[in-house]
Amino acid sequence: MEDRPSIHVVGIPHTIVNNNYSHCAFTGKIFRFSKMLKPHGWRIVEYSNGRSESEASVHVEILTEKELKLLSKRKSEREDYGADVNNANLVDTFTGRVVEELKARTKPGDIVCHVFGPSSQVARATPKCYQVESGIGYTCHKNATPHRVFESSAWMHWHAGRREKEFGSHYEFVVPNYYDLDEWDVVEKPGAAVPYVLFFGRVTSSKGLDEIVEVARRLPNMKFIICGQGDFSAWEGKAENIERRDPVCGRDRAPLVGNASVMVALTKFIEPFCGSAVEAQLCGVPVVSTSYGAFHETIEDGKTGYRCTTLADIVEAVRRAPSLDRKYIAERARRLYSLEAVGKKYDRVFKYIADLRGKGWYGTVSRKFGGVVAFDDQVHETPQARRLAEYVTAEVKPRAVKGYGVSSDFYLREIGKTIPKNNKTGPRLGLCVGKINGDEWREVLGNLTKASDRLIFVAKEKRPTKLDWVDRFRELGWAVDARETVALAERMEEGAHEEWFVKGVLVLSPSRE
Repeated sequence: MEDRPSIHVVGIPHTIVNNNYSHCAFTGKIFRFSKMLKPHGWRIVEYSNGRSESEASVHVEILTEKELKLLSKRKSEREDYGADVNNANLVDTFTGRVVEELKARTKPGDIVCHVFGPSSQVARATPKCYQVESGIGYTCHKNATPHRVFESSAWMHWHAGRREKEFGSHYEFVVPNYYDLDEWDVVEKPGAAVPYVLFFGRVTSSKGLDEIVEVARRLPNMKFIICGQGDFSAWEGKAENIERRDPVCGRDRAPLVGNASVMVALTKFIEPFCGSAVEAQLCGVPVVSTSYGAFHETIEDGKTGYRCTTLADIVEAVRRAPSLDRKYIAERARRLYSLEAVGKKYDRVFKYIADLRGKGWYGTVSRKFGGVVAFDDQVHETPQARRLAEYVTAEVKPRAVKGYGVSSDFYLREIGKTIPKNNKTGPRLGLCVGKINGDEWREVLGNLTKASDRLIFVAKEKRPTKLDWVDRFRELGWAVDARETVALAERMEEGAHEEWFVKGVLVLSPSRE
């Protein structure tokens, strides 16, 4: 298996990664993350509270369950999380411990995933790791990480507009949320004694509760169920056909969702994803939504639900949606949002990021097409290599050429095509392009000893500098031939060339001063 970094997943301060907290979308993502990536061979280190039930390779307990309860401002895990999101004592204690664990466990080149927003403390503690926001379903702020995964294309481009950003980034990705299909049974024929329309999410005005009440009042013969975290008192009694239910967790979610005739998702804000709308479709339940945000990606209008503009649209859509093909709805959702389908996308994202340890964007391996080598790493240097070969043949006229360093073979092949095979009197030429180790230096010094011998050396890296190399060669008894160095550099500049070659080239001999 190829060399890979570890992935370190920073959990959420106010939850435990188990099914009791499954109604928290971000906790659910952590819960499923390791299971999703496990078949792809990644080592996942998870930093979370209590006894995590995920399939991470390593669980690092940050707060015990008892400590979490003591620090939390909530009375139970089913209460709204808002009180703890900005609970400074809880967040600071959690983050401080995470930072210490990361310092002890990360290695340079590892990947650190920020699940619930970027943490500047975490980033500062792991400066040699790649920082990734691994599932952005929140509003990003200015301390964003360099590498980002958005839950939908709509959300990524909303952020681009918010930042007045006209240009894209190669290392901002779109990967949807992911689901364990075993948790969501397909229900082709709802078994509820009384058919119902379901809202399944946070109970708040921004999620469309006002609009749902208006729809319910215009469909008095249909039952509506409101299930989720939050205070329902503002809507209590406004429609007699609305039933309020407490949040449900784990396997208890599937029967409630799957037996709904329709799900309504009338979010007022630009929806980053809306997991409940996808969970409904996994069961075959059609969704009626507003017509902006991620719903344009998750709902196939007229096939898996309806995206609506006005109250009349919504009311009519709720009437019509039960006649949509639930089998098709489930098949589409399960094809797009399963752990297997989305896992392939995350695997590719993390490979792109891991490739930054090498040549990154300039690398030869195409991750999109299964890891094939798309081109020779130096093929773009062919015109430059040919001009070098012409110069060597015409000006140096060597009887033998030997290559040193990591990038010389490509140039040697071109030189070998042009130099005469019967030259018995010319100098010996050494060619070094790129890094060279200590053993090879001894070989260079041992083979090139006559005053007529030459070494063409190209400092490909920025450090040491060209002047550093000149000093180093002088200490070894070699000298730069300034005239030949300038002549070769000018020859290379006559056509397509790499700046590092022209700026870094030296022509040397072992005895001139």
